[in-house]
Amino acid sequence: MEEILLLLLKNYKKILGTLIGFIIGCFLINYGILKTLLLIFCTGIGYFTQDITNKKWKKMIIEKLTKKGEMK
Repeated sequence: MEEILLLLLKNYKKILGTLIGFIIGCFLINYGILKTLLLIFCTGIGYFTQDITNKKWKKMIIEKLTKKGEMK
């Protein structure tokens, strides 16, 4: 069992790439290329928007906490 876990950890990028390829292939077969590309595009926009939002929130929280610390 330990050997299997080590093998999975060593090759997680290959496994993840294969899984993503399989999922995209299923979407292509079921929905066609345009709908699949639209789905990938919208997913990418959502990911990057959330990433930017998280960074802004983190920065704002850190600024608020450091200002409170300076006032005391």
